[in-house]
Amino acid sequence: MNIPRRIITLYTSLKNKEAFYPLFRYWLLKGENRAETEDALEKLWKDTVPVSAHTGRAWKKVSSSIFPEENRKVRIRRIVWTAAACLALPLLSALVFKFVSDSRQRGPILAEITVPFGQISTVMLPDSSSVTLNSGSVIVFPEEFPDSVREVSLDGEAIFNVRKDAHRPFIVKSPSVQTTVLGTVFNVKSYSGDDCSSVSVAEGRVAVRRAGFPESDAAILEVSDMIVIDSRTGESALASIDPENVGVWKNGILEFKGAGIKEVIRTLERTFSVSIDCPENEKFADARITAKFSKSQTLTEILDILKKLIPEMEYRVDGSKVYLY
Repeated sequence: MNIPRRIITLYTSLKNKEAFYPLFRYWLLKGENRAETEDALEKLWKDTVPVSAHTGRAWKKVSSSIFPEENRKVRIRRIVWTAAACLALPLLSALVFKFVSDSRQRGPILAEITVPFGQISTVMLPDSSSVTLNSGSVIVFPEEFPDSVREVSLDGEAIFNVRKDAHRPFIVKSPSVQTTVLGTVFNVKSYSGDDCSSVSVAEGRVAVRRAGFPESDAAILEVSDMIVIDSRTGESALASIDPENVGVWKNGILEFKGAGIKEVIRTLERTFSVSIDCPENEKFADARITAKFSKSQTLTEILDILKKLIPEMEYRVDGSKVYLY
């Protein structure tokens, strides 16, 4: 049995999948051993779930609104098997795509989009609002928004261009923060496992509060405002920003302002679809990175700059593995 099949088989046999879900999702999104992983998921699908014509129509409907025509055929092939596995095992909800089609038993029809590492994707929501998702991000939304509210769930980073609707607030739920708007352009960054989450506003006005806290605790952000929330302590800090820089990552720009080495590493891993190993020692513990990189720069060029910013840092690249020392 190959390694991906062993990992998938082991994960699906666990009784406490929730505890291992973040690690499994991270492994899957890294995209290593892609062919073997797809074969393992295909086998799982064939062994456990009968093919449903209705489900196939649902996938086709959603994919047609997400993927460009010229790229759809290849990308759907990958989506079909991973989505099928999700229907067999609902806890694998962060695989590439999932569509829940039994609205009578399961409630509203939901679509889930996952962007693999190294990619960026733009999605049109049912109300014609648009969302650009950064690599390694997952968004879940209903096929149709109800009359009272427009609510989506996000794990990752995305810039939202929300269509104005005074009668239906737009709510983004993410691991550490909840953001409510009526119509605006804003960026939410809230990856599971990251130390901090942030919301920044390019247009309009938003209310931001920590996940699970009452509306009375919400901070009101205007244009040029950004809030950063420590996911561990709950402490928050407000800052002024240039609204032109909100969501610059969608143009291939990576910008760090006093970022710790863990934040830099996770961003590079998601952007370049690599795995970076960094020892926890004094050399890296106090490193704070302030730098801006363009989409034309390679990973090696960025690592060369980091060498200059972190005294005595060295690195070695071995395929999709990077070692810092």
